[in-house]
Amino acid sequence: MDKETRMQFYNRDVDNSLGTMSQGHPLAEKAQVRQINLIDMAYVIAHYRRSIVRFVTLTLILTVILFWIILPRWYKSTAVIMPPKQKNSLSLLGSFTRAASSLRSLGIGGLPSDDLAEFQTILLSRRVMEDVVRKFDLLTVYDLDSIEKAVKELRSNIEVTRGKEDVSLEIITYDTQPERSAAIANYLVEVLNRVYIELSVAEARSNREFLELRYKQNLADLRKAEEDYRRFQEKFKVFSLPDQMKAAVTAVATVQAQIALKEVELGVLSRSASAENPERERIQYELQELRKQLQAMNDGKPNEKFNFLPPLARTPEIGIEYIRRYRELEIQGKILELLMPLYEQARIEEQRNTPSVIVLDRAVAAEKASKPKRLILTIAITFCSIILAVLFTVYRNRARVLASSLSTEELNKLLFIKQEFHWKRLLR
Repeated sequence: MDKETRMQFYNRDVDNSLGTMSQGHPLAEKAQVRQINLIDMAYVIAHYRRSIVRFVTLTLILTVILFWIILPRWYKSTAVIMPPKQKNSLSLLGSFTRAASSLRSLGIGGLPSDDLAEFQTILLSRRVMEDVVRKFDLLTVYDLDSIEKAVKELRSNIEVTRGKEDVSLEIITYDTQPERSAAIANYLVEVLNRVYIELSVAEARSNREFLELRYKQNLADLRKAEEDYRRFQEKFKVFSLPDQMKAAVTAVATVQAQIALKEVELGVLSRSASAENPERERIQYELQELRKQLQAMNDGKPNEKFNFLPPLARTPEIGIEYIRRYRELEIQGKILELLMPLYEQARIEEQRNTPSVIVLDRAVAAEKASKPKRLILTIAITFCSIILAVLFTVYRNRARVLASSLSTEELNKLLFIKQEFHWKRLLR
């Protein structure tokens, strides 16, 4: 069947449809919204198949030219890094591990996840981006006229993501040359290590200065506490208050027992001896001396035999004062014990210049391009062009059929609308 015969069959089918609607059929007024069945659609596609094939072929050619010839291919390179297991070398020493772990807020020590977050921030910072732009002359590579635009373009070609279980960091770079892509990724690791060491040293210097001031202040406070404790000991003859108080109580009890015994002896002797009896006078003298000794012990003025005992009358006052002095001395000693290793650690960290980034995998030049996905995009665009061409063909045929059923007045209105909304008229 040649083309003219097919057109005759097609026009006859359309005329029959229009003639049926014009014969007063009850559904004649709804003919403009008649649904197109599958046979009608297949018929239209078969009739305009050459137009559809030409459109799809043209789209395929343009797609191939665009994705396979014009657009550059981008190569992907990946470098994998990890934070050091021990950020501080001195943290391995058991002498102050507990102290260092308790003061992470000072910036000494940290968790791997914190280091990864710092790595991400440093890698995407403007400072690092500008360094990379200058290193590889990306203004010329990207054909840009300002470093601001080059930094923005470079950021769009870099991805910094965390690896599995947040223990590593992947630095992914894209470039039109595989060697340059790998070089940029490896250089980012170098810049990261350099900047991270610089920031760590600056942080350690700040910590060292703070700890040094606090350390010196602690030494002065400790010296003052020691002097106050020494003067207190010299004043009250207190060296070990619990032991001395126990000895004092024992001594007082002994003296009181002797006084009681002498009083009993004097009472017995008073019944049988006169007041001038030498034995009675001796006992009275001894009793008098024992009472003086007891009074002296209570007043804090013991004789040479008990000069190491604190005065019992001032025991509460001495006890409170002793606790205060001893507590202040212990507190300053504990602070010194805590600050000394941290201060020494900060001093060493300030001088540290060892790598802080562990390179697990260096970036290598890719053998195949990673984007754009040319084959997938070509297939997808071709498939979409087929659907678009079919839909447009069916729509155009449907519009022609509906236009054939319109009256002369309605056709004139449609023509007027088309003329008024023409793009040339709209731009006037």
